[in-house]
Amino acid sequence: MSDVFAADRRSIENRLDEICDSCLTGIPTGVADAIRYGLKSPGKRIRPLLLLFAYRAAGGSGFRAGVRPELRV
Repeated sequence: MSDVFAADRRSIENRLDEICDSCLTGIPTGVADAIRYGLKSPGKRIRPLLLLFAYRAAGGSGFRAGVRPELRV
């Protein structure tokens, strides 16, 4: 696995953790655990990675405002 790919994947993992930490507070534990399980499934990383790679292939670099891959919940 390339260093860039690994770094991008870590970035997406960190964003998933941020979403879980900020959005799941105050929700019953069982429900929050089920939501976290769904968000942390491996398939939730494919779309943001593809978007990022397409952006870079078209000449983009880094994460720019409005282009950063976000996760839809």
